[in-house]
Parts: sequence; structure tokens; C-alpha cells
Amino acid sequence: MHINDRVITFLFCIVCILSISGCTTKTFTFKAGKGAKVSLVSPNKLDDDGTVLGETPISVELKKLVGKVIKISQNGKLPVYWFVTDTAGDNTEANIKLLDDPTAIGEKSNDSKLDPKVAANRLLRLLMRSYQALSGKRFKDARELADQAGKIDPEIAAPLLIKGLAYYQEGNIAEAKAALAKAQALDPEDKDIGTLLKTVR
Repeated sequence: MHINDRVITFLFCIVCILSISGCTTKTFTFKAGKGAKVSLVSPNKLDDDGTVLGETPISVELKKLVGKVIKISQNGKLPVYWFVTDTAGDNTEANIKLLDDPTAIGEKSNDSKLDPKVAANRLLRLLMRSYQALSGKRFKDARELADQAGKIDPEIAAPLLIKGLAYYQEGNIAEAKAALAKAQALDPEDKDIGTLLKTVR
């Protein structure tokens, strides 16, 4: 075999090895209909767009996702958050169903007829988003989300507590006192509500 033949054979082997190793790149594919946005967000800023990776369907290298919070969002839909670990397979696929966001599209559903499990999950989701809005000083959003939660279960104090805190931060003492008083009436065992009421007086 001539030297040139050996060099060509060696280069061919390298190309084959690179081709094989290129095929083993681990990817994670997100599917959520057309046009859903996939982005990397900070755990402290879930409402932000963060770093947008693209729109579904989209395949991303696994190493870019591991240990990060992935947000899948679309206008009029409730966002979904994913946390990918390095135990995912070589080509993992996630088919995601985004649910309608009643606060985004102004939907007025009869919450009293909701399945108990659906109602409980929606209530917790709205309370979490309401608290996030309160923490982010988006007081109007916090109150509106708390109102949505209160319609699902008018017998719990948490939505009124969040509303009271939002009103207080806005400087609306009268509304803050009214919301906190209602919260205390619903949950008299929570001494912290009584302490808050004394603070706003």
C-alpha cells in the first residue's frame, strides 16, 4: 500500500469516527403544537421570557438543558415548566398540552362545576402565580389572580390574604384592612393575619 493510500484510509477512518460520534449527540425534543415558545428562565423570574431557544417543535442538545428551568409558553395558554436531568435518553421527546389560561383570555367558567382535582390544581396554580406577582410588585396582577382563586373556593383565606397584602403595598389601607378582616374571619387560627391587621391600622 502506498503512503498516499494509507493517508487516505486514515482520513476516511477519522471521518467515519466523527460521523458516528456526531450521531450520538443527545437531544431533547419539545412538541406543543405550532408556535409555542421554548426558553430558559431563571427560577426567580419564571414570568420572564429568559433566553428564547425557538418555537415548537424544536430539538435541543441535552447538555444545553440539564440543570436549567425550561419554560414552554404561548399566548392565551398557561405556561409549563420543565427540569431536564442528564438521565434522559439519547433522543427524548416531550409532547406537551398547554391549557387555556382563564386570566389571559377572560374566560368566565363556572368553577362550582369543576372536577374537584381540576379545581384544586387550578386553585394552587392561581395562588402560586398570585404570590409570584405580589413578590414581583405587580400588585394589580396579584389581586386579579387572587380573585380568580377566591372564586374557585370562597371559603379559604389565602386569596384574601394576598389581596390584603397587595392593597397594603399600594397604600390602599381601607381595602387592605377589609380583605385581611375577611381572611381572619375565614381562618381565625392564623394569628399572623391578626398581627397584619394591627400593622395596617
